Amino acid sequence: MTSVKEFDSLIKSLFYIIEDIDTQMQNSQDTLKNFTINEMHCIDYIKNAKNPNVTKLSKALNITRGGISRLIKKLVNKGALQTYTNETNRKEIYYKLTSIGKKVFDIHKKMHHAYHKKDAQFFKQFNKKEIETGINFIKKYIEHTKQQIKNF
Repeated sequence: MTSVKEFDSLIKSLFYIIEDIDTQMQNSQDTLKNFTINEMHCIDYIKNAKNPNVTKLSKALNITRGGISRLIKKLVNKGALQTYTNETNRKEIYYKLTSIGKKVFDIHKKMHHAYHKKDAQFFKQFNKKEIETGINFIKKYIEHTKQQIKNF
């Protein structure tokens, strides 16, 4: 059982380290200082999604619809998002980035690109089979964790 406890501890440590890196990246750019990590991820999703709405955002970001509504309200107030409706369905509200939202998206994307470039150097020490095994394991662990969340 020690290895399971150690694994759990390492996963949590990795999560906190990644969170710290995100925070450091965020604080290194004046434009990003006013935006939380969740807000930046929301902006990223909106930029890449077709007709993003509360339901799609909730599902993609694994945040409740109420949480997404609060997040969206903050982003609209910060001038990063604007709402629009589709001509075929005037009741459904969709979101798109403003110039501020696009700037946040671009800076965040560049920072992640630089971060992934550094990671690529680290991953070179592993062969293809080791990487595939790691990917398979992480996918299964994510599904396991999602199932645990559903069972609460």
